Amino acid sequence: MSKRPVSVTRFERKLRAILGAAGSNLLIGVEDHIGGLVVLETDRPEWALAGGERLGGLTANQAAVAGQFSYAALVNLAASGVLVVVEQIRARTAGFVKLLGPTLVAGAVPFLPGELASSFTTFIRDGRLVNRVMTAGSVIGSNVAALSAEATLAALLIEAVYSAPIILPPDTAIAFEGSAANAAAGMDISWREVPLESGLLA
Repeated sequence: MSKRPVSVTRFERKLRAILGAAGSNLLIGVEDHIGGLVVLETDRPEWALAGGERLGGLTANQAAVAGQFSYAALVNLAASGVLVVVEQIRARTAGFVKLLGPTLVAGAVPFLPGELASSFTTFIRDGRLVNRVMTAGSVIGSNVAALSAEATLAALLIEAVYSAPIILPPDTAIAFEGSAANAAAGMDISWREVPLESGLLA
């Protein structure tokens, strides 16, 4: 059987890290030897870095403003170069989870009336990258006069957890909106960032 070249950057990076090998296309040279030994796509978080992935997280709390609704949003900016895969959202206040996008202006969430938003500092969940790499995902928050008209993925009570994966291509966002006016909106959110490669976008 003839061998076809396979070139997937994240696979090759993982092989170099795991096997200490080098070469222009490692999958061709080692495919007869790694069957059953190495799973290149795995949920083991310690392998994320070898594939160029970054693990991000944040607790965000947007304070209450009289007569307005609060929200916090994780935004994958248009030029990020990654897919943001949301792994879990934990509600610190009651609220709604909504998928927003694509944005009309980089860094903004146009479906929410507020144009200006405060930003929160995101954190790397991989100690090997602390103080070296910032996440591509940006978390912002603001207060608006009315809830967005976007469809609700989930309505969460305090301490509820939403754990179904959510994939954000560049220029999209996931927002957590407070369920009542004059109330804070808070969430704990964790995600990972996967480098964009051929076949990962529709």
